[in-house]
Amino acid sequence: MIGVTLDTDFTGDGARVETVPGGPARDAGVQPGDVIVAVDGTAVANNAQLVVAIRKYPNQPGDQVTLTIRRGSDTS
Repeated sequence: MIGVTLDTDFTGDGARVETVPGGPARDAGVQPGDVIVAVDGTAVANNAQLVVAIRKYPNQPGDQVTLTIRRGSDTS
């Protein structure tokens, strides 16, 4: 779990998220409304692909993944 909920109304490329208070994504700097466009360099086109990408990990406390985020017109 990365500590986000998915915006099911979003229709663009990637997965727009809301963060869970106290969750790892928020602690890592992910902000509400950010769009996750890649996980460890693998493109994410929609919510389902984000779920599949995250489920590939053992999901143990302390596990780390690199998320590529689009915020407004910036991608980092």
